[in-house]
Order: sequence, then structure tokens, then C-alpha cells
Amino acid sequence: MYSVEFELIEGVKALRIKHNWSQRKLSKKMGFAESFVGKVESYSQDEKYNLRHMVILKSIFVLKSFDKLFLSTSLNDEMVVIEYEQVPMIKKDGTVGKKLIDKVVKVIPYKMEI
Repeated sequence: MYSVEFELIEGVKALRIKHNWSQRKLSKKMGFAESFVGKVESYSQDEKYNLRHMVILKSIFVLKSFDKLFLSTSLNDEMVVIEYEQVPMIKKDGTVGKKLIDKVVKVIPYKMEI
């Protein structure tokens, strides 16, 4: 995965949490299947945001620029490997749920062999 993809996923996730929206709620607001955002936020899935999604997200979050969708302001086109573990989701009431979510452990620059 490219670093910029990771920063986009994490940035949108932070905005979603800030608005207190579930993955399903954001998926519905985007006009997609309820499972869409959950798949994007899961590093074990291939689904990722694209330019069309960015336009929709910018509108939903009422942002003035696309850069507000990204977690970091120092974006690059490097490949990275995301090490993650699946952990139980904590429900709003503080109890442990059955659903597993991906927790990022480490982001490692990927070195391509030439």
C-alpha cells in the first residue's frame, strides 16, 4: 500500500470518529453498501478509497480542501507495509464486542528490490 493511501484511510477514520459516526453510517452517507467503510478501514481487505470517494467525503465532511482528509500533512508516494493486529471492538458502553477491528502496530517503509 502507498503511504498516501494509509494517510487517507486514517484521516477519514479520524474525521468519522470525531463526528461520532459508525462505519455503517458513513457508508450510508456516501451512498454505498453499509459494509464499504468497514472494508476500507480493514487492512486485510483490498477495498480502498479512490478519487471519486474523496470528492464525496470532502462534501460530507464539509471540507474546504482535500488535504483535510489526510492524517498527515507530509504525504509521499512511498510504499509501506502495515503491520496490524485484529482486536475486539469496544462498544459505546465500554464493553468488549464480538466484532474485530484492525489496530495498526507499525508502518514500515517497503524496500523494493531492483
